[in-house]
Amino acid sequence: MRPVPAGVGRAGIEAFAERVRAGVQIGSGFDLKALLARNGSRTQMADIAGKYPHGLLVNPDGTFTVFLSSFRSACENHGVMAIEIGHRLLHWPKVRAANPGYGMSVPRLLDRSDEMLMRCRREAQWFAAAFLMPECEVRTAWADGGIEGVSDRFAVTVDWARARLRRLGIEPETAEISRAMDPRYEPGAEALLPR
Repeated sequence: MRPVPAGVGRAGIEAFAERVRAGVQIGSGFDLKALLARNGSRTQMADIAGKYPHGLLVNPDGTFTVFLSSFRSACENHGVMAIEIGHRLLHWPKVRAANPGYGMSVPRLLDRSDEMLMRCRREAQWFAAAFLMPECEVRTAWADGGIEGVSDRFAVTVDWARARLRRLGIEPETAEISRAMDPRYEPGAEALLPR
């Protein structure tokens, strides 16, 4: 079965993610594989999209497999694991209630025209960011070491750290960064010139 949106706003999902994190007592992204194992779930390396078309498979009993890639860094895979945990916690309860005895799968590659699936991904991403980087701890890591301190403390990419800092209103957003993050932006030759 496909995931079903939780239908909760971003702030509610972020608050839920921080409560979950406090309950499972993880320190950083490096703790996620152990967390999955403690709960009867696992990760599997899957680099061939045709053979492994899913990013997440949830079994009817609620245990699940997160498919990771050896082509990604450890920090990128931490983000993937947290997103898939978000799908499991936010979307699986609705799927299970409506379809007892069935599992749930989330595809690796999303059809961007599928609004329900894209909503589920956004919800899972909101969950992942707050789960990996709770606000209070992010503020401390930022004060202690800037964006690299946040990235290192939570074992996430600098891009993930930057996005979380922006969400919390900590790191000022510049026009240059905004333009580079715009999916329509394609840098020209000027991007290669020294400033």
